[in-house]
Amino acid sequence: QEGLAFAQFDYQMSHDLALASNNNVFVLMMNGFRGLYSRIGGYFFSHQQARDVANKYYADLLDVAEKGEYDRVPVVV
Repeated sequence: QEGLAFAQFDYQMSHDLALASNNNVFVLMMNGFRGLYSRIGGYFFSHQQARDVANKYYADLLDVAEKGEYDRVPVVV
């Protein structure tokens, strides 16, 4: 279940970031792949190493946002 919870969080965060960026094409793509993302993401995030990589990504993205260093976002992503 932990993998599925991670997949749901990751999907929602990606979807919300796409909405915030006004990237309507990416939002539509995310909507279309939601079911597939859940199934594959649940398996992917069932592995601790994948969760560790994702947690580092989330922390790095948060750090950039908190510092207001928005020009570094492409490097993090």
